Amino acid sequence: MIGRQQERELLTESLDALEAQQGSVILVEGEAGIGKSRLLETVLAQARARGLDPLVGMADAIENQTAYFAYRTVFNSIFG
Repeated sequence: MIGRQQERELLTESLDALEAQQGSVILVEGEAGIGKSRLLETVLAQARARGLDPLVGMADAIENQTAYFAYRTVFNSIFG
């Protein structure tokens, strides 16, 4: 991945904090095509390499009236 050094460092620091039992929520937003998915893939790979089991929720502008839409994938992962 080229660029996004500051964002990658922030995400790495967040993983360090998580391993120290200090959780957080990270919101990644921006215009289409700026590398959000690639950045997410990178941090998810780092988390898995550390033995963590990441849960990911995603929003969709079309589903802005559906309660808890962004959390559905997280809930499904936890509860089946």
